[in-house]
Amino acid sequence: MDNVSKEIKEYGTVKTLLPEAGALERATTYRDKKIKPLFTQVKNKIAAMAAQVKELAEEVEKWKHKYQKTKQAYNQIQRELDTVREEKEQLFDEKQQLKDVSDRYDRVVRVLGENAVDDAVQQDIQEQKALEEKRQMEQMPTGSIHERLTWGARKSEMENQQRKKNKIKNRGMER
Repeated sequence: MDNVSKEIKEYGTVKTLLPEAGALERATTYRDKKIKPLFTQVKNKIAAMAAQVKELAEEVEKWKHKYQKTKQAYNQIQRELDTVREEKEQLFDEKQQLKDVSDRYDRVVRVLGENAVDDAVQQDIQEQKALEEKRQMEQMPTGSIHERLTWGARKSEMENQQRKKNKIKNRGMER
């Protein structure tokens, strides 16, 4: 087989490798002593090559499977990278907006003075806290009945106080 491979490489064609029959040699003797051993040798070489082909085909399938897994991992990483890029763009935009707000804040501090701005900010914080407390007071708690009853009593008391204030205001307008 090595000779055949060598000939294929050198000449591109295969020469006949059958041994010459002797002048007075019978066909059965020629077949049994020369052709059958050569045929068996060729058959064994073909079987060995078929086994190698099978092994190589299995290895190719393993590599294909590994390639598919790697490709899927690559695609997943690519999708994650795209997501990260989008987040980066959003963060960049947000950073730009915050920078603009910071620049405006610096201008307000420069124009009004730091104390006036701090006082205004503290007043706004207090107003926000008061609004939040008022919203929480207006929402009925989801806890026990005792908590709900306590909330109802406080709510009723606050509404009564508000009505009294409104009456006093209205009396002043009537005069």
